[in-house]
Amino acid sequence: MELSVEDNLEVSPLASRALFASIKFNIFTFILLLFSTHVIYDPVLREYAKVGFSYANTILVFTIIFYLLWLIQSLMSNLKNIKERRK
Repeated sequence: MELSVEDNLEVSPLASRALFASIKFNIFTFILLLFSTHVIYDPVLREYAKVGFSYANTILVFTIIFYLLWLIQSLMSNLKNIKERRK
């Protein structure tokens, strides 16, 4: 069985897009926390930034776990395909 070009191209999977989005969210909330603490001291904004940063860290942990599970599944699938081709 020949592989076409479309088989080798993979649209970025949900796991990698979610990981990228959660990293951006984490960086944004960290910058907001620093800004609200050192540049313009606004207690309300700082409290929202602390809560947002806490949620961003939680989301990042779950997204990393999800990405690692996807990566393991993808590697196992590739190994299975390689073994089938060698037969």
